Amino acid sequence: MPRITLSNVAKEAGVSKTTASLVLNGKADHLNIAKSTQNKVLETAAILKYKPSKFNPARLNGHTGILLVLSTEFSSYEKSLWIESLIRKGWQSGYLIIPQLTQANTCLEVVSQIPADGLIFIDPNSLPDDRAFLRNAPTPIVCGGFTIEENKGTDIAYELEKEINYLITKLYQRNKKAIGFLGGSTSSPDQNRIMNTYKENYCKRFEIEERIALIDNENQINEACHRLMEDGANGIIIENPELAEKALKSEAVRNQNNNGVVFACMGLTNINQYMREGTLITSNRNIEKLAEEVIFEIIK
Repeated sequence: MPRITLSNVAKEAGVSKTTASLVLNGKADHLNIAKSTQNKVLETAAILKYKPSKFNPARLNGHTGILLVLSTEFSSYEKSLWIESLIRKGWQSGYLIIPQLTQANTCLEVVSQIPADGLIFIDPNSLPDDRAFLRNAPTPIVCGGFTIEENKGTDIAYELEKEINYLITKLYQRNKKAIGFLGGSTSSPDQNRIMNTYKENYCKRFEIEERIALIDNENQINEACHRLMEDGANGIIIENPELAEKALKSEAVRNQNNNGVVFACMGLTNINQYMREGTLITSNRNIEKLAEEVIFEIIK
């Protein structure tokens, strides 16, 4: 007889796989799933004699000793620094760090499969579509490296205002005083902080026109950079490491160094290997320190 799976239970109960998983893992009340739906799932699981086969370590004093780290990727330079630091700091505090790849539409399902004492998001794109979960989650949630308005927990965020002021100062020291900004078109609290600092501490302070290019996808990067340079920018600040890596892997963009353009990145990247010395400035983030703060906050 074939093993009954979660998908079988969900299909028979007439609910999504995510809903069935949340009910069977005791998280339905926190997400206001209707009692009738919960009863239907539980009855169906009992009739089908469903037995979960998920990872389920022995609990000690009601705790799992596990912290989940969630992101859409761990391969970029800055994300790899985050996961290395979190694993090290978690181990020092007696916790096992489990990295999990998630997207907005799969986050709740992933979280429901592994019991954990806390959730650490290091990528805003990995946050669940249902933001009510962030307010009602049964376990502590900490966002590392970014801020969101819906989080009931804590954000251990970068000091973005200091970072962009640092980059502006470094560009000025290299006589790059016509500074443009390249970012994504999706607004966020962090982008607003960066943009407001750029406008207030640079444009208004020195009475210089704003040079801003916001893009929807990476296919627009080359055009956006050229537009900024046509507007007279000889220094370009890029919103985040992921965007910087996509932009500066383009030979057409990198070749603007020959025209005296210097790039600056909000964050840490190893894209320097593609750049001539002195043509890329990065902000000075201390990921190790931030990871320590995240672990402290989530287990206190």
